[in-house]
Amino acid sequence: MFEFRKMNMAKTKDWQTNIALTLGLFAFLYTARVFDRITRIIPSYDIEGSPYFEVLRWFYPFASLFIITVGLLLFWLMQNKLHQRKWVEVLYLSVGLFIVFSYNISNLKVLQPLLSQYMFGSSVPLAILLQNTLWLTTYVYMAGSLIGVIGLALLVFPKMKRKGS
Repeated sequence: MFEFRKMNMAKTKDWQTNIALTLGLFAFLYTARVFDRITRIIPSYDIEGSPYFEVLRWFYPFASLFIITVGLLLFWLMQNKLHQRKWVEVLYLSVGLFIVFSYNISNLKVLQPLLSQYMFGSSVPLAILLQNTLWLTTYVYMAGSLIGVIGLALLVFPKMKRKGS
């Protein structure tokens, strides 16, 4: 009876970890999206002599450093501390690949009729929305490529069982 409870608690903990990693993935992308929105606003405040000038000049490197640090921390947690299932790794890889290749896919001539449609009640065509969000120089693109690398690295180099554990 006690063994069954222990096993059931372990499965519940695994599911909670998997859900937390999935939510962490989307929170990471949302944070990168917020940084992208801030960088669109910055040029309007980037005036010599403005009180925001020094703060804004340092925003770009600190935002990049934050994105890279969170990506490395997520990889370290998944590799060393948290027990996750293969579907979480596949999710990370597929979301990362989608973000990395979506800009190129949106420029395919075959998809132009579909992408020129107005979707989700937007007044802007889908291709323009993809370009603004997943442009190659955005923080979302940087975060997406890190997520793809995390998923690939965890699939290629699985966790090794340590001796004595």
